[in-house]
Order: sequence, then structure tokens, then C-alpha cells
Amino acid sequence: MPTRLACRVLFPLLVGSFVACSHRQPPQVAPLPVCAGEIATDRSALTAAPALIAKAVAGVRVRGEQDEMLRLEAKLPGFGGWYIDSTGQVVAYMKPSAGTSPTLVRETIYQTYAARPEAVVRKIMAPAYHAKIVDGDYTLSELIAIENRIANPRVAIPGLTGFGTSLFLNRVKVGFTDTASVCAGVAAITSMGVPRAAIIPEVWGVMHLLSAPEERPAATRTRTARAP
Repeated sequence: MPTRLACRVLFPLLVGSFVACSHRQPPQVAPLPVCAGEIATDRSALTAAPALIAKAVAGVRVRGEQDEMLRLEAKLPGFGGWYIDSTGQVVAYMKPSAGTSPTLVRETIYQTYAARPEAVVRKIMAPAYHAKIVDGDYTLSELIAIENRIANPRVAIPGLTGFGTSLFLNRVKVGFTDTASVCAGVAAITSMGVPRAAIIPEVWGVMHLLSAPEERPAATRTRTARAP
């Protein structure tokens, strides 16, 4: 099956990107509360996005396959990343406001992976020439900038247990220990310049690391490695 092959080959490349080759969501232990006053206009966390692209173009590798995607974003303004759906089709997010041609998006993704040395990756990504382009609200660099802001908070984030970029949803997922922590945690995150609409809060309970942080790749040193 193409999708299983994609999981075996591309998942090791994407594991630090908080991506899994499945649409299954992590179970929530309780319904999310309705939080009052969640409107936030500060979007300053997104200003770090251009620097992330520049570092990736300069050859800095921190996030594995997502560094390759950031280099794609340098060529495709508005690019929000890609994933492989359950049928083996490549799906790419693009900001409509960027005005980048869908033809250019397909050709650039296809040519980038056609030049990869791994034959199996070239085979898996061959459908990129006919990739499905869907509207995205955030570029990949913006999502990573948000994740970095949460990873290095200037205020305490109550109940935070994990977070990471979901390429399936064009959002950053944020896990909390319990429902009582969600509203305060979301408020803390948005107070740091993170758009409320860019994050998906969930209740994950208490997480346990499978290994010490120093034993894992740098790209996986968020609080958890839960799949989206």
C-alpha cells in the first residue's frame, strides 16, 4: 500500500515534526471547556518566521524533513507544508493571499523530491506533480515560529504537557494535563503573540518521556512526541 510505504520511509524524516501517517487523533480525556475572552490581536510570534526560512536556506538543519519544507517555502511564498493522505495523494497547504500559482507549487514540490537521492522517496513523492492544493491559514515557518514561542515561553503556561506542528491541520496542537488548565494555558500562550486560531488545545493528561531529552534528536525536544 502506498500510504504504508510512505509511513515507513517518510515518518522517520518527519517524526520530529509532530507528524504521523494517520488521521487518528489523540484521545481527549474530557470535553474542552468554553473559555471566555479568547480574542487576541497580538500576532508578534509570527515575525520570527522569515528568520527560520533564512536559516533553512543557509543549510541549518534542526527539524529534519521540515527544514526541507522551509526551503520549499523560500521558493513558494505562502507554503504551509505538505502531507500524504490515506490514498497516497500529496496534499499541500498554500495561503490564498500569497497568490502563488498552483502549477508552480506542484512543479516545485515534484522537482524538489525528484532530485532526492533516495529512490523510494522519489517514488512516493512522484504524485506531487498532481498534488492537491488546499487553502491554508499559516505558512510552515509561521507554525514553527509559534511552536518555538511555546517552547521558550516568557510566562508560565499552566498545565502544558506537549505541543507540536500538525501538517495535517495547518495548526499547532497544544496538550494540557486537564480541562482546568486549558483556559489559563491558552490565555498564557496568546499573551505571547500567538494567534488563538493557530493553536488547537487538547487534553492529554500527564505525559511521560520515553527517554531523556539529551538522548533524542534536537527536533524532538518538545515536551512530547504525540501524533496529531
